[in-house]
Amino acid sequence: MNLEAGYATGLVAASRNDHFETIKLLVENGPPTDTERGEMYGVGLTTASFKGYLKVVELLVKNGADLNTKGEEPAAPDPVYDKTVGHGTALLLASLQGHLEIVKILVAKGALLDTEGGTTKRDSFSGGGNDGTALVLASLGGRLDIVKILVENGADLNTEGKVTAHNRFTYNTWHGTALVLAYFSDNLDIVKILVENGADLNTEGKWKESRSKPPETRHGTALVLASLTNDLDIAKILVENGALLDIEGGEILEGDVWRGTALEAASAKGHLETEELLAKTASDRTALQAAESGEALAEIPAETGEADNEPDETPEVGVDDERSIISANADPAVATLPFGTYHHFLIIILLVSPILLTYWMYLY
Repeated sequence: MNLEAGYATGLVAASRNDHFETIKLLVENGPPTDTERGEMYGVGLTTASFKGYLKVVELLVKNGADLNTKGEEPAAPDPVYDKTVGHGTALLLASLQGHLEIVKILVAKGALLDTEGGTTKRDSFSGGGNDGTALVLASLGGRLDIVKILVENGADLNTEGKVTAHNRFTYNTWHGTALVLAYFSDNLDIVKILVENGADLNTEGKWKESRSKPPETRHGTALVLASLTNDLDIAKILVENGALLDIEGGEILEGDVWRGTALEAASAKGHLETEELLAKTASDRTALQAAESGEALAEIPAETGEADNEPDETPEVGVDDERSIISANADPAVATLPFGTYHHFLIIILLVSPILLTYWMYLY
């Protein structure tokens, strides 16, 4: 058979082009056990899964195709033609492309859920690719129904993946677990599913645009990233489920370098609602630990939640002291407390919000 370059076998070529009757004829004369992988999508099953040809997938699976064979990443880029190359299992490629019914078949037949792979796109103008498990790539792509199936069937929630996209002007990279990549794709429902099923809330991810001038980068846990960008709904889910507050992240944006915790991120960016959420959470957790341990509240730093038995030589400034100072016509605008200091979160909120300040003074 005279095969088009990149297909390796007749079965791969027929699968690539959805030639069902040809495939049926081929498998009737022997099981679909390709020993050579095509350059573009691998074997027949991975090819059909990537393209979304459900009937072809059903036929190949019924006739004994290996569910876990992977396509191979090309050794060199194509210098001219727009080419997407799949180098993962059938399940991974179907999950990446959003082919729900194919995912259902492969999972039901016992395909491995956590094999890593992806796709590589290369042409004369742009490129990039995806690397990770089926769950990682489905999360980034916002494939909610596929994420549900993978999670329900026991996919590893904490494997990390990486996605790149570039052209002659920019080079973007996203890196992290399914949870972090779900944040990057701004998919609240996927975040909920992952959190509810026990995903690690405190792993760090990263976004980087390396060819911009100056380069731009954000890194940190999902909570730090959500605080930087004021994704309040995602931040609420994370803190309600116990995300740590004291892990630092960072940002390089428009030449400015910044590093800090989620609360400091929200404060630095002026995201008041997120700041109030984090400050209240810190206070509640500190009070709860004090109640459970019998320690005096002031002896437990909210930043860590660990008892502090060392004497504090710095006098605490109480809220009553702040009210007295402000009542004496002190200017709240000149307050110099460090933003994001957990011990002073009420003072910060009072100083930055005239409405809350008026309400507080009315109550007391």
